[in-house]
Amino acid sequence: MGDARGNATATVLFSDLVGSTELLAGLGEVAFDAFRRHHFDALRSAIGDHHGEEIKTTGDGILAVFGSAAEALSCAVQMQQTIDRPADAGQAPVAIRIGLAHGDVCFEDHDVFGIPVVAAARLTAAARGGQILATTVVSAVAGGRATTTCTDLGPMVLKGLPEPVAV
Repeated sequence: MGDARGNATATVLFSDLVGSTELLAGLGEVAFDAFRRHHFDALRSAIGDHHGEEIKTTGDGILAVFGSAAEALSCAVQMQQTIDRPADAGQAPVAIRIGLAHGDVCFEDHDVFGIPVVAAARLTAAARGGQILATTVVSAVAGGRATTTCTDLGPMVLKGLPEPVAV
């Protein structure tokens, strides 16, 4: 589906599993393999539930695009609610962090490129475990269709981008 579209406007979502190396060490390889499969099943289910498209996995995270900013926000919340769990009964805590950005992208070679992709990746890297960071453009475009409330965090300097991004 990726190559036929060329340029388009989309909301980009990146997710990242926080502390995956420590989780691997704590669980062991066999148990972590089962955890990883469940993790990606849950992420893909959320993407499908919200009419998104998986572009690729990124180690322990996923890159997806959405035609709707409201659906992307709802997907991020579903991912967080499905994956995040506090430490209990000897189990390590599990948390993801998510970045969302909206704008014009280029679909090429079964991948997606553009400033929104870079911004979403940088927001993911800046987020704490259990946190969703989105550009204010995402919440503005989602408008009244958003089922979640966003808090204005002000401008953030993101590596590689020439201007601070409103988050």
